[in-house]
Amino acid sequence: MFDFEKFDVYIKAKQFTKEITELIASLKNANPRLIDQLQRASISITLNIAEGAGRYSKADKKHFYTILIPLPAQTLPHFLILGIIPKRMLFILLGQ
Repeated sequence: MFDFEKFDVYIKAKQFTKEITELIASLKNANPRLIDQLQRASISITLNIAEGAGRYSKADKKHFYTILIPLPAQTLPHFLILGIIPKRMLFILLGQ
């Protein structure tokens, strides 16, 4: 097991990505490009956590973890455009 897999934020991000994937599977007539962007935005959260954890210097780690802060919010416009905001996603996006 890698160190980042123990981080609470990684566990939550992984769950977020799983829930996004399940939501996407239920959307039949949505714009495929929008769906692709939503999927990539959710995956990028876990990828940046892993990449940041793999950095050696504190400055590098800080840089990647700072990048993480706005990433969940980047998925919100996708939900708004799709006309949906699942309650669970809203709690995740708001950090609750």
